[in-house]
Amino acid sequence: MLSYQNLVKSLVDEAIYKRGLKIYLEGFVSTPRNMILDNWRLYSVRDVHDVYFVKTPVLHLALASDKFDLAGSSVEESVSCSCSYFLEYGICKHIVAVFADLDNEFSKSYSQNEASTENLMEAIFASDTVKKHRKWLETIDQLLSRDTTNYYYLDEISRTLKNQEDIHQPFFKELAKIIEGVIGDYSREKRLVRIISESILVNRDSWLDFWREYFTAIDVDNQIRLYISLWKIYWVTSKNKEEFLEVFISPDQCIKENVFNELHGEFIEDKMVWIEYAFASRYYDWLIDNMDRLDPKLLIRIAEIFPEKREEIEIKIMNQIKQWSDFLPSGDYEMVVDVFKTWSQKLGKSDYYMDSINYFRANHRLKKKLLSQLD
Repeated sequence: MLSYQNLVKSLVDEAIYKRGLKIYLEGFVSTPRNMILDNWRLYSVRDVHDVYFVKTPVLHLALASDKFDLAGSSVEESVSCSCSYFLEYGICKHIVAVFADLDNEFSKSYSQNEASTENLMEAIFASDTVKKHRKWLETIDQLLSRDTTNYYYLDEISRTLKNQEDIHQPFFKELAKIIEGVIGDYSREKRLVRIISESILVNRDSWLDFWREYFTAIDVDNQIRLYISLWKIYWVTSKNKEEFLEVFISPDQCIKENVFNELHGEFIEDKMVWIEYAFASRYYDWLIDNMDRLDPKLLIRIAEIFPEKREEIEIKIMNQIKQWSDFLPSGDYEMVVDVFKTWSQKLGKSDYYMDSINYFRANHRLKKKLLSQLD
């Protein structure tokens, strides 16, 4: 049976077809005016610079059903548009837009198979998605071209991707082409760092895998900025944090060192921010060089990573605990008990562990509550 969309699609190339659907979707096709001849209509179609007029028969009414197979020839013979493209080449995007309107009007009121209606809807949806992708790409290209603190539209993209990621793979393919052109341009890379950070903050699940291949491709200074920003995002994120950790392992040691030093300087009063970064990124140089400044639970974690240093570290733990015990206020035992529990669970009850327990028993007999918890 007759489908206006299938009919016109067979008469034009894909680019003209998509442009016509875009015009229709944007609401630029007017309500038609009936002409003097039966089953003929006049449409006005608004475009960027002007308004054009399309004359067409309502084919499913003008043609006998046994002549539907001649509908294509009928379109070429009878349909016209006032635009210059039609005068030179024939069927134009304005005619496509009018035929989309006709299909939408008559799809439920004349006999045609359901597939043609479905095809129309699929084509309109596909065109709308292409339009959306084009706008997204333009938005990101603009963000790469000038400095800004306004990422509202990028956040909107990220939220949309969260719900419909599968249908937007063509967008990621086109975006990859844009990003390839950014690599090597220091200023645009710097803006890219902010785009990556903002998009991952809003929707890490959709963006992380796409961005990951560019993390180590950008300039060293921009890599440092990026990993600092990503660590801050990690630090305030509560959902699926373990999946994010792999990101911090891949950079070179010099990048890790610089990121650590920057975090250390910025969060000097909040040491766990940069210490946890050292563990997550496997940048252990500072930890090894400063073990005397670390508390027993951090030392236990280091001993797990470096078994060859275990004896040295357990001695440090033992000495710290002995010093604590001499200044421990009565009743304030929770921290000490927690350290002993972690020590035995992670490293076992070594000779140094037992020596520490015995020190408490010998030197703090009056702290019965503590001794009972250690037993």
